[in-house]
Amino acid sequence: MFKKERTGVGRGLSDPYAIAVDHRRVFVSNPGKRQISVFDIPGKRSFHIGDAAQGLLKRPMGLSVGRGGRVYITG
Repeated sequence: MFKKERTGVGRGLSDPYAIAVDHRRVFVSNPGKRQISVFDIPGKRSFHIGDAAQGLLKRPMGLSVGRGGRVYITG
């Protein structure tokens, strides 16, 4: 269903906590892996926010998507 882009070590969600949705993407906070998993529905792909190249997030917990698709992360 989705094309997996290699953006970090390991697979799947280790500790999914919160979900936020905009008109085309689903965001899932994953504090166990210190990142946000993003599922782009129309593009049929997934990727992460907070991978090794970008810098891991300390403990992403809460999520919200604001106007213009800006993602807000609390931890």
